[in-house]
Amino acid sequence: MPEIPTQPQPTSNQKSINWKRILIVAVIGAVVIGLGVLVFLILQPKDEATSTVTSKKVTPSAKISTPSAKKDEPADWKIYSSKSIGFQIKYPLEVEIESGASLATNRFGPSGIDAVQFDIWGPIQKEQTEFNDGMRLVIGLIENPEQLPTKDFADRDSNPSFNSDVTKRFSFEKVLIDNKESYTAVYESYPLEIKHTVIYLPAKKPDQIIQASAIFLGEKENDYNNIYELMISNFKFLD
Repeated sequence: MPEIPTQPQPTSNQKSINWKRILIVAVIGAVVIGLGVLVFLILQPKDEATSTVTSKKVTPSAKISTPSAKKDEPADWKIYSSKSIGFQIKYPLEVEIESGASLATNRFGPSGIDAVQFDIWGPIQKEQTEFNDGMRLVIGLIENPEQLPTKDFADRDSNPSFNSDVTKRFSFEKVLIDNKESYTAVYESYPLEIKHTVIYLPAKKPDQIIQASAIFLGEKENDYNNIYELMISNFKFLD
């Protein structure tokens, strides 16, 4: 009997290859779609969190100066004025003040004309004893008979070769006090080996000089120095 012809059937190998392609494409498509959704969901909250953190960093609270930056301003200090010397200055309430021509002679020698002394006594300072604890600022008017410029007078007066009481000068520089050219020197005196800070300022008359001499002694030396700097920063010339 003759065989009945049948349609050719695909081999098993051909059938498996076609299904693998379909499955691979489907899986890849699903993975891509899933990853896209996952990435979108993950990235969206992060953007919001980042914007929130950034907004916190730019809040004014991080930039405002604290009141402590102004706590040292001498708002409650008193004002001392001397028309004879030609200045005014602010000073703290605990300061004791002495002034007069005799004080000028005592502090500056025969060339002293007038002076005022500001004292703050430290905890171990005793009356009628050598000054050893506290702050002393003496502002005096002294003679300048040669009418030297402020710089020349200051350089000569604080120079060891001119002043026998001076053993070493540590610094000498120009400063502006109330917008006027002045000069400051730091030197050590003999025999007490005490460091003095002296500012030479122009006076109203060319044959006179204003001199501000300060010393700080004791455990609170840095505190006394800060008070001195605040006082000098409030120094004003009087016409």
